[in-house]
Amino acid sequence: MDRRLWLCDKWFMQLQLKKTEEKDVYHGCVKSMNIFLDYRAKYYGIKALDEKNLLSGYLNTNNGAGIKSNLTEYKNWWTVNKEKQINL
Repeated sequence: MDRRLWLCDKWFMQLQLKKTEEKDVYHGCVKSMNIFLDYRAKYYGIKALDEKNLLSGYLNTNNGAGIKSNLTEYKNWWTVNKEKQINL
């Protein structure tokens, strides 16, 4: 899960350095966040459908601020919950 969030940061860094296109960054971030949400649903029991739909809407409208906002939310959630027991 750490890696998925790290990849999003890496994508945004590539955008900041102007090494890739905005659309590619958003697509890569949403893909990684969807995988993060799948893991969170599987191991922590938090449903992901609404979050995935929200991210998809952000992607369709090129809403980088919304994507970045959700990334921050997920990073904060992960910081608080990564030491908790998972469901297998």
